[in-house]
Amino acid sequence: MVYLTVFCQCLASGPKLQLIWTVNSLHSIHSCCITSLSSAGLQYSHVVNASKMLQYNQKRNCQFRPSHAPPWRVLFFGTDEFALPHLKALNENRLSKRYRIIESLEVVIPKKSKGVVYQYAEDQKLQYHRWPIPTWRDRFDVGVLTSFGHLIPGRIINAFPYFDTGPILLQEGFPVPSRITANQLRDTLSNEGTRLLLVALSNLLTLQRLEHEQPHDGISYAHLVKPINAYVNWDSQTGVDIDRQYRALGDMFNLRTEWKGVITRLFDMLSPLEMEDILPKIHQKYPEGQVCPRPGLPFFHKSTRTLCIRCKDTWIGFRSLSYKKPMSAQAFYNGYLSKSRNLGVVFTSTDNELDTYSFRTAAALPKLLTAAVAFA
Repeated sequence: MVYLTVFCQCLASGPKLQLIWTVNSLHSIHSCCITSLSSAGLQYSHVVNASKMLQYNQKRNCQFRPSHAPPWRVLFFGTDEFALPHLKALNENRLSKRYRIIESLEVVIPKKSKGVVYQYAEDQKLQYHRWPIPTWRDRFDVGVLTSFGHLIPGRIINAFPYFDTGPILLQEGFPVPSRITANQLRDTLSNEGTRLLLVALSNLLTLQRLEHEQPHDGISYAHLVKPINAYVNWDSQTGVDIDRQYRALGDMFNLRTEWKGVITRLFDMLSPLEMEDILPKIHQKYPEGQVCPRPGLPFFHKSTRTLCIRCKDTWIGFRSLSYKKPMSAQAFYNGYLSKSRNLGVVFTSTDNELDTYSFRTAAALPKLLTAAVAFA
C-alpha cells in the first residue's frame, strides 16, 4: 500500500491571519481594498493599523484581486521525470478553457540542469529561472515543489502564502503491484500525485480547514543510494534479497559483481516464478540436500539461455550481462564459461553495505510506503 499525501504550509490559519497575510502580500493596494476585504467576511477592525502602511499608495490605480483563491499564480520547482507530469498538468490546466485553476505558471530549475523539466519549459515557452532565485513577494500564490534537489531557505518559503511543508491536506492510499520496480513505482506515484495536486489546488481553502499533522509513526526513512549498494553479496544475500535489490536499484546502477577481477553488470533478471521452471534442471546436477554449491557459482541453462548464479539459498537467473562489453548469457557461456580453464570460477561476493541499513516503519503499518506532494 502506498499513501500519497498533499502537505501545505499556510501563513493564514484564520480570518485575522488571513487578513494579515493579504495585506502583507498586497502592499500596493489602497483603502478601497479594505472595503473589499471587509465585504469578504473579515472585520474592518483587523485592518485599521494596516491601512496606514497603504496610504502612500492611494493615488495609484488598483484592481483588487484576492490571491487566496483560485486561479492561482504558481511557481513550480522541479527537475526530473517524477516532476514532469506535475508540470504538464499545471500547464495544461493553465491553457484550458474549462475550469482553470492556474492563472500563471513559472518554473525554477537547478543552475546547470538540462533535464526534462527544463526541456518542457523551453518547448512550452514557460518563463523559467535558474536556482538560486531572489525572494519574490506578492508575485506568486502557490509554490509547488516536486523532486527539485535543493533545500529551500525560509526566506523563499515565507514569501508564499502556501508552500511545500506543514500539515497534511489530502491523503490517499492504493496497493503497490507485485514485483514493481523503482522506476515503475516512481511513475505510478507521479501520476497519482499529479491527480491529487490538482484536486488539492481546486479545493485548497476547504482542505485547509481539514488539515492535520503528519504522524511520526508509519514512516520509512530512505537512505542515500550509493553505487556500492548495487553489488551482490552472493554469500549472505538470499534470492528474495537479490530480487528486491534488482527491482530497487537495477534501473539506476544495474546489479554488479566481479568475475575473474572484472566488474560485471547483470541485466534481465528472471522472476522467482520464471526460475521455478529452471531449478529442476539445476538440481539434477546439484541435488538439494546432497551437494552444496559455493555461492557465486555460475550455471548456464541451455534451453532458456539463462546464466544462473548461486546465492545464499537458491539460484538467480539473468539473460544478459556486461563483461568487458554487453553480451547475452549465451555469448558469455560460449566465450568463457564453456572453457575448461574457467570451470568452477565463481562470481565474487562484495560487501554492499545493505545489511547496515535499517528501515523504521510502525508495526501498525507493516507494508506501507509513503509518498508526498506538497505545496504552499
